[in-house]
Amino acid sequence: MVYHGWEVFDETKMNEYSKWMNDLKLSAPSFMSYLGKAIELIAGIFVLVGLFTRIAIIPIALTMLFICFFIGKGRIFMEEQYPFLFVLLSLLFFLAGPGRWSVDKAIFQDRHP
Repeated sequence: MVYHGWEVFDETKMNEYSKWMNDLKLSAPSFMSYLGKAIELIAGIFVLVGLFTRIAIIPIALTMLFICFFIGKGRIFMEEQYPFLFVLLSLLFFLAGPGRWSVDKAIFQDRHP
């Protein structure tokens, strides 16, 4: 997610996304483009380090569902298979929670013997 979210710093790419969303008749296309990429970047960093993992994965899953079913046409076995794969991975991370070496584990672990 961090890799995809890093595009928020590429003005040319963001202009392409804004134009694409405008062509799809979505409201506030520029804002929506930047919002989606910011979610990918920020929530991706949180998941990468394992900080607030279950909370951070929710906006990622919602963004990918938006891409699958509102920007795409819901063809999860064809064109939208990669965003849908991120939805399934988000579900896995949400159910499994933070890993052994996550910041969540270091901060919130039970300190009682």
